[in-house]
Amino acid sequence: GLTTNLVYFRIKNKLVEKVIDMSNLFIIGNGFDIAHGLPTKYADFKKYLSDRIKINQGIKDNDEDYIKITEIPSLPEQKIWCKKGVCAEYWKEERLIYWLIDEVSNKKSDMKWSDFETYLSELNIHSILEKWGYTIDNAMKIQETICDISGFFFRWINTIDLSKVQKKSNLEKIIRGDTDFVLSFNYTETLERIYGVCKHNICHIHGTRETNYEEQKRKDMVSIGKDYCNLIIGYEEKLLNLKEHNLLYSDENIRNAILIAKTGLIKDVDQNIFNEKAFFENIEKADIQNIYSVGLSYSNVDMPYIREICDRIRKSKKIKECMWYFEEYDSTERRNEFKRKITEAGYNGSYAEFRM
Repeated sequence: GLTTNLVYFRIKNKLVEKVIDMSNLFIIGNGFDIAHGLPTKYADFKKYLSDRIKINQGIKDNDEDYIKITEIPSLPEQKIWCKKGVCAEYWKEERLIYWLIDEVSNKKSDMKWSDFETYLSELNIHSILEKWGYTIDNAMKIQETICDISGFFFRWINTIDLSKVQKKSNLEKIIRGDTDFVLSFNYTETLERIYGVCKHNICHIHGTRETNYEEQKRKDMVSIGKDYCNLIIGYEEKLLNLKEHNLLYSDENIRNAILIAKTGLIKDVDQNIFNEKAFFENIEKADIQNIYSVGLSYSNVDMPYIREICDRIRKSKKIKECMWYFEEYDSTERRNEFKRKITEAGYNGSYAEFRM
């Protein structure tokens, strides 16, 4: 049988004791890792790239947190496949990616990951070709670089150290590792390692990092591109402006090469849901009565997953009895915005707050 836990909740500003004896669903975003003290903000990724560029260019640490690249960087040579794997000028790729993101985001030092992903749909590739020449060779170099963005992200996320993470006491009372389900938008294994949630009950919808050092090297050596690291980062398809793209590039070969780079950064949400069909089917079969949302910003690109969850719970005829919990420290405006979006996604149960 399930162990029952007494947990304290705040419902309509009264502290309420509640016994839990059914499955919970946790929906986890990057705010969950940040609340556990992990350096997983965009600012941390930017600092990682900046530090690597400083090292590769032999820049002694200046006072600036982030390196400023004012000129459009030179292009890396195309990759050469050899017996040992790939020979590539990754340091030039890093510099070019750093410049592209800095340029489009107006040198923001921090932003929401959803904003970062939107910026990926607006990269100023055109200006690089304008500077270095409209040749198919240059277009291919840019294509290879952009296809490696998720690879550099993979390298960075693999450096995050979970060994000092402390559990949150109230969360520990709520989570039951063997029966609860988790839809995680994070790439880290915080829930598995720190809270002992069974890995079969967790769906990392955008992939997971690689913690095994040998595997890291293997995945890195083949190519640090997305085919091998299996991390999904990117923007929603409707942000790709094909009309503008076709006007910008008159040469068909260049146009296609750049298009491959751009479409490589599209999040195929429907495909992701299809790939994780077994998880969503389990949600439908389980007696889910509590949904806890931790550190998720409910950005538009993530809403199809929320719709899928609402559909599944509706099919299980349990949605009316459901309670959807937000964290207490979210502002009322934010919570109301979340409620509006979740209700639009087909949820008609109740809402409450909880303390992590």
